[in-house]
Amino acid sequence: MKTTVIAKGRKRDLQIFLSQHYQETLTLMEQIDQKVSSAPDWYVCLAPTIDEIIDILEDICIYFEKRFGSLLGSRNSISKIYAKKQIKQIALQFSEIKQTLPPGPLADELIKHCCRIIKNQQLHFHINKASLNYYFLLLRSLKNWNWTMQHATFSAMECLLIYLNFNSKAAMSIMTQRLQKMTLEMGDTKAQLETFLNLQRTFNQFHRKPGISLNPSYQSLDRFINSWFQAEITFLNQKLQTQLSPLQATAEQSRPQVIPSQREPVRLRCNLSCDQLALIFRAIDEVKLVDARSLNQVYKIIVPFLSTPFRNELSPSSMRVKSYDPEARDKQLVIERLEAMIAKIQNY
Repeated sequence: MKTTVIAKGRKRDLQIFLSQHYQETLTLMEQIDQKVSSAPDWYVCLAPTIDEIIDILEDICIYFEKRFGSLLGSRNSISKIYAKKQIKQIALQFSEIKQTLPPGPLADELIKHCCRIIKNQQLHFHINKASLNYYFLLLRSLKNWNWTMQHATFSAMECLLIYLNFNSKAAMSIMTQRLQKMTLEMGDTKAQLETFLNLQRTFNQFHRKPGISLNPSYQSLDRFINSWFQAEITFLNQKLQTQLSPLQATAEQSRPQVIPSQREPVRLRCNLSCDQLALIFRAIDEVKLVDARSLNQVYKIIVPFLSTPFRNELSPSSMRVKSYDPEARDKQLVIERLEAMIAKIQNY
């Protein structure tokens, strides 16, 4: 094997070569274990020989893992005996650290997870080199973390779990429930929205260790919490708009209606009084000089564009009323003006 490694020289070829032989050794161990568990009674006489073979294969696996661990890859399977030894180390270190953890729901959840891998129970991921490395990193971080460094809105434990991408579903739910409760205490919708925006900004400013996760098969803590923030912010935005809409409508209704300023019509000044003009327009309508639905329409269309020496604005309705009760002098003056018009026309 050493000759082959030296001859290859290239890292990629070396990785393929080592992984292939390592996986073959693991497969052989598993096959032997399956055969022994289902073997007849007369296999008992072979037990010492089988145990010796398994010990040799385990030694080969341990040699691979210790000597070429970085080349085997962190996602590859590991031998059971190597996993047992590593888990024993995790259990020993954890027993020394767990008493120093600050009390709280997140610490309780973290302790549960460590106990699961120690007992190899209720795990949602396969134990491999990467998962073991994660727990050793977690234990080192727990031992060296500054628990007195408390943030204004996030606890020291939360900062640690964010840094290590501790993407446990239960732990992330504990975090969101605490943030939700803190935000609801703010009272009105606008204050809650501002709180969520500030929390998300602070959350995204924390340090993260790249390339690690408690559960590689589940979404990261960063992605889950940010999606939760975004859902809450969207909901509060919509709620705020719903609350503001009736107020805006009420404000619009209470606001005095402003009629758009219209351009002042150009009025033609007539040298007759309002009463005299009323008689002329009544006669125009009755002799059918114009086509109108009624006398009222005649006044409404024509009168706004007229004025007299005495009044700049004339009322169509007032003029219509006056046309039905004319004074004799007004009638006489109107006739005189009409006769003057006739005389003019005759001379054309």
